[in-house]
Amino acid sequence: MSAPRISRCLCSLLALLVLHIVGTLAATRQPEICKSSNVTITTPEELAVFANCTNVVGDVYIRNVNTVELNIDHLEVIRGMVQVYLADSTIRFSAYNLTTIGGVFMITGNPGGSSNMQEISMPNFNSTPGLDFLWMPQLRDLAFPARIDNPQPAIRLTVANTGLESVGNLNLDYERIQHVTFRDNPNLKDIQLNLKNITVNLDIDGTGAQPAVSFPRLGYLNTANIHDVSSLGFENVEYLGGALGVYDSSNLTTLEMPNLKQIGTRTLSVLAIANNSALSNVSFPALEQITGGITADNNKRWQRLNGFPELKVVTDDISMQGVYTLVDFPMLYNLTGKFQVISAAGLSFGCKDLEKKNSNTSKPFTCDPSGANVFRAADKPLPGPDHSQEKGLTGPKITGIAIGCLACIVGPLILLRFIIGRKRKARLREKDVYSNNFNPIDWGSRSLPSSRAELPPHAIGERYELPAAKVRQELQGDLPLHELDDMVRYRKSSDYDLIQLPESPIERVSTGRGFESDVSRLDSEASSDDGYADSIVQSYGEMDPPDPPVPKSL
Repeated sequence: MSAPRISRCLCSLLALLVLHIVGTLAATRQPEICKSSNVTITTPEELAVFANCTNVVGDVYIRNVNTVELNIDHLEVIRGMVQVYLADSTIRFSAYNLTTIGGVFMITGNPGGSSNMQEISMPNFNSTPGLDFLWMPQLRDLAFPARIDNPQPAIRLTVANTGLESVGNLNLDYERIQHVTFRDNPNLKDIQLNLKNITVNLDIDGTGAQPAVSFPRLGYLNTANIHDVSSLGFENVEYLGGALGVYDSSNLTTLEMPNLKQIGTRTLSVLAIANNSALSNVSFPALEQITGGITADNNKRWQRLNGFPELKVVTDDISMQGVYTLVDFPMLYNLTGKFQVISAAGLSFGCKDLEKKNSNTSKPFTCDPSGANVFRAADKPLPGPDHSQEKGLTGPKITGIAIGCLACIVGPLILLRFIIGRKRKARLREKDVYSNNFNPIDWGSRSLPSSRAELPPHAIGERYELPAAKVRQELQGDLPLHELDDMVRYRKSSDYDLIQLPESPIERVSTGRGFESDVSRLDSEASSDDGYADSIVQSYGEMDPPDPPVPKSL
């Protein structure tokens, strides 16, 4: 082999080695992180600038890039939101390696324009808080085979003005999402999503397509407005936080929510069913309470109003118009609004007519005598041959009677217990006093027994005599008692002239009335009193004469 040929072979081997090394380095390079608050791309050249970026920290805006195929296959993670505004010439959009978008991902054509977008392919995409697909009338399919979730509650899903026929390939697995909206998708025949909780609003307008709607895993739904659907599947929904409205669905024949227990929690809500020309069966077998009311109108085939067998409480009006032949609310006991059901046959059902029209005669309804639209199911039929016109006791009256009876029983029991307790304490105190040699000096007067008092045993066998009373010493200047007695006797005699004396000697001195007559009377009777004085001397002995009174100075 010649030298030139050998040199050429060596050069070829060297080139192959260099290409292999370059390829290996390219395959093992580290992801490049591009940091920017906002990235705006408007041309294919600007899009090429980010060809080496895998992670973008910030928001990405792609606006009207004029290309048939728009791809961002090199990107893997975008920490912010992504908004793609399509040019009319773009047919396909792809992001094969993109897995995560930190904000809402929106892709839209020009509103009112003629976008030609037909396919969106993101096979590894699995995390975003929201998706918006807008204004793409030629779009037929979505290729999102990976399960899409988000660590935080999702914000929204919006599908509007598209040509989609199904969203079955949109594998959403959100635990919670706030808004779900489908509108103006004329080819959309099937809406089936595995969402679990819709916390704000579900809005489905299937005008033109009349889709079959199914949320098999949905347990909580806040508010729902459903228009123009062919079927509605909410088989596992237990609570509706707000209102439920089903309207304008000409092919909807059955409305059934078998596990729904309550409509409305904190706000006034409503169950509204209107303009569903094929609807004939409405069934809410587990519904017990509506914090709000019920309205229904122009449902031409709905004749049997008996789909609420467990409904007990309605806090607003029940107002329904249709072609009803049967009206039955067997368990409804608390209606704080009005009850009005009007049938096309000319019949009108009010609160007072509900008892007569109720098919469950074992629990007749009665209306409040005051005229309030409150009726209650009785526990058993009223006795007697015919009580259809009699009034029943309402809940407040029954409660008042029960409280009064309870007070009549409890009050005397409390009083009796108090009296028995007082007597028992008195007996115990008395027993304690006599069993412990009660001494009044030690215990004081408060502890003396109140029931009886006895002399001590040593005082019963001896006799005690009271000392003689002392002679009363007369005060100087007063009349002796015997003189007063003689005066009384003299007054009783017929020959004694009665003279009305003043009430006291002080009064006699001060007024002078009868003073002189009293003195002359005493002088004239002095001789008659000598015998009485001798008897006093014999009994008590001589007594010193009293000192003459000293006149008081005026």
